[in-house]
Amino acid sequence: MGAREFFDRMCAVMAINPPAPDDAPAMRRFATIGIRPGGEVEGLSDAELGSAAATAQRQIPVYLGANSVNQNGWIYDPTLGAYGTDYLLRATQAWNGLGAALSEDAIYPTFFGSVDDMNRGRFRLHFAPGKLPPVDAFWSLTAYDADSYLVPNPAGIYAVGHQVPVALNPDGSLDITLQYADPGPSVPTGNWLPIPESGDFSLTLRLYAPKPEAVQSLWHPPPLAPLP
Repeated sequence: MGAREFFDRMCAVMAINPPAPDDAPAMRRFATIGIRPGGEVEGLSDAELGSAAATAQRQIPVYLGANSVNQNGWIYDPTLGAYGTDYLLRATQAWNGLGAALSEDAIYPTFFGSVDDMNRGRFRLHFAPGKLPPVDAFWSLTAYDADSYLVPNPAGIYAVGHQVPVALNPDGSLDITLQYADPGPSVPTGNWLPIPESGDFSLTLRLYAPKPEAVQSLWHPPPLAPLP
């Protein structure tokens, strides 16, 4: 819908579902241009509203909150799910996934990369002994294509780490192979995650019931290393 229709509809909806008390400072700012429960936009042209909406649509997908962590290329926010009045963080999560659990329940470190830029799409994720994702429930790793869809692959593998147990190395470390083609019998069942043959991709590491060291960012996922 157009920007004016959106904001006018938002005014109508706020009359039924009023803003929270903590939103009062923002609502006072919005009211200066007519955005209030039961109101309508005032003093701005359709072009101005459309330009503002376009600016927000560029900002929202790339916004990182003040508490965001970027370690070894993995990005996550341990405060996700409890937004307060960080409206951009709330909008970013709504843009990407509509909602998120509290960090005490789950955290979702995410890695963004390109097969074309990184050694023809063959990678390894190495967890050192004692450094597997620290959880009281379970963890999983999922790959997505450039459009954030699961990666179609002949093997029908869409996540590792949970349903099929991973095989640890003799020293207790773990190697996960990430590539589109089947790596063959040298990689144990459960340790291969297909990624796209080409183009951009992302990885999401989900930790359910994470332990305090994960929530407090004392533990970090390892870097993604190109295979020789």
